Amino acid sequence: MILREFAKSMNSKSLGRLDYSADEHLEDRMYTGMLKICSKTTPLKLIVNSPKGEPILRRIDENTWMRKPAKPDGNSGLDIDLDNELVDALQYFVIAGLEPQRAKVMMGMFHTAVEEYDARLTEAYLAEATNDASRFHVFP
Repeated sequence: MILREFAKSMNSKSLGRLDYSADEHLEDRMYTGMLKICSKTTPLKLIVNSPKGEPILRRIDENTWMRKPAKPDGNSGLDIDLDNELVDALQYFVIAGLEPQRAKVMMGMFHTAVEEYDARLTEAYLAEATNDASRFHVFP
């Protein structure tokens, strides 16, 4: 999803929102939201196995790192550097900053979306770990 699509979709989530304007500093708000999301969960799109040449945000384990997301640029036409499943959470975060009267509701929706993504990651990891464990289990 590119920046224009993000802004159009974000406007549909908020009643009475006007079209995106440059005064909103959408790219900066999005980047702040992306960093907040990265502090709460682990977006799979940002996982790298080698830190060489990548700006690293944090280390996941001994062989895995999370790189910093690229700052969105409205002129580049590139996709947002975040998992598609987390775009809704990012939109809620941005709306919360733009509409202070609805900030509590939007931040609640932000946290819910991030927690749901994190739960799906945990379920996928546990399912994979369970399959591996059963493959190597030795019955007496």
